[in-house]
Amino acid sequence: MTAELDWAIFSAFDNTLNAQFLKDTSTPSVPVKQQKEVFTKWLKSINEDARLTSIFGARKDDARDILDAFFPEGKDPICVRDLQEGHDPTRIADPCNVKSGTAQRNLQIMDGAAALAYLFSIAKPPLNPTWRNYFLPLLVILSKCLYIAFIDQGGGDANLPESITSVPFMSCVTYIEGWPSNRFTFGSCFTTGPQSNAQNALTSHERRQLLDVWRRRLLNSALIANSKITGPSKPLGPLCPRFVKSLTEKFYVTLFTNKKGPAIDSKDAKSSFDFIAKMLLGLLIANKIVQPGVAEIMPLEDFWRIEPFKANLVNALVPLIEHVFDTAYDLSGAIVAGLCRDVLKVYVTPYALPIRVGGQWPSLKPYPEPTELKNSKDATVTVLWTKSMPSVITTLKTLREAFLMGKDPPQCPIYGRCAETYCFACMLPNFYDDPAPDGSMPQVRGMAMDIRKIGQSEQFATGFTSLGVGKSGEAKGVYRLPCENCNGMQPVFKLKPGPDGYDADIMAVPDKEGKVPF
Repeated sequence: MTAELDWAIFSAFDNTLNAQFLKDTSTPSVPVKQQKEVFTKWLKSINEDARLTSIFGARKDDARDILDAFFPEGKDPICVRDLQEGHDPTRIADPCNVKSGTAQRNLQIMDGAAALAYLFSIAKPPLNPTWRNYFLPLLVILSKCLYIAFIDQGGGDANLPESITSVPFMSCVTYIEGWPSNRFTFGSCFTTGPQSNAQNALTSHERRQLLDVWRRRLLNSALIANSKITGPSKPLGPLCPRFVKSLTEKFYVTLFTNKKGPAIDSKDAKSSFDFIAKMLLGLLIANKIVQPGVAEIMPLEDFWRIEPFKANLVNALVPLIEHVFDTAYDLSGAIVAGLCRDVLKVYVTPYALPIRVGGQWPSLKPYPEPTELKNSKDATVTVLWTKSMPSVITTLKTLREAFLMGKDPPQCPIYGRCAETYCFACMLPNFYDDPAPDGSMPQVRGMAMDIRKIGQSEQFATGFTSLGVGKSGEAKGVYRLPCENCNGMQPVFKLKPGPDGYDADIMAVPDKEGKVPF
């Protein structure tokens, strides 16, 4: 495959978007104010009845709703739709309701970046759209439009420099070439950076939190709905490495150290630990593995602080977390009981180490645990689990419900903020009425672009590459590979990750510059 494009023949949106549009909005030769005028004029032109029909066909009403809701005439584009003005921490979402896919499934859109990407998703494509003749060039133009729409002209003061803090970072497209229903979705997501005005910064942060919760809930709902078609599937979060790390911390604190009252009574846990620890030291001395006074027990509170002991707890918590967030999760099942017992066993299992010198452990390699300890340890854990089970089950249910509803999110990079959010959710089989929808998912391809680089570029080469493909967050080229979280979600959506799957087309882009189209 080649990345060569023929911009001279490319057009979309009833020939209102083409190479001339890029030329009329080139940076820095065309001032931002003038670029915005070109973009605003284009929005107005496609919001007329005749154009709505020719561009969007049966989706013209959805298109009009999006344009009116997020791009009101004579006003700045709406970044996030909510029911409050100014600073208000109790923000209430006000999404725009539209349809998606051939199955006409309901979709709620909350931010302007996703709204514009939705318009690009429902515009009628040419016959047999491909990566080369449609998806790639239109993604370039979408990126340019997003840049123009959300760049800040210094609050309207011509003497102030433009700010890109409200310009989304990424745009993307997911697609299946040659599929009868033209299955493809463009995507982006409103993102905020530092704000110079304190009031704006506060409001922006509140809206970003609202959007994080909303889009995470969208993905969880899509995955649960999808499981009804394709079988049980785990909601996204725990499958993402960054979320796993944050959730293990949250589970550990909630189960064992929460100052408001842990699920496992601290006195009961400490009593179990001390009982096993006393037995361990006695067996080590009785079996002549250590001499009296040579070894001591690592304090229970140090387990989460010191590796590799923390890793032991994490390794026990991860299977529990994954099971709790499985759509087939059963609170009363034997699986959750076994996983909870495994976590308890690791938590109350003491480690005997060489006695500290000057407050420091000379070695973090524990003395071997005598085999005679196993039965007593198992019996102690059983007693502790039996006593703790009602509280633990209630706690796990609360954690699951809070996560799925987007409440009290773990403090980590939020999945759902990526450009791929709507794309992944809306490529699911339940959005389409294809004969064999699930079998099509490994054929999905995708690519993402750096909107800010596209917006600040003056020349759009036919090859459209800046010598390489960058990983998420890398300043290398204009293309971006899926981030760690998105890679984690792909198998859940039945997508095939990697260079021979989802990334196949973007990895085929040659590392060279092409000819400039104008």
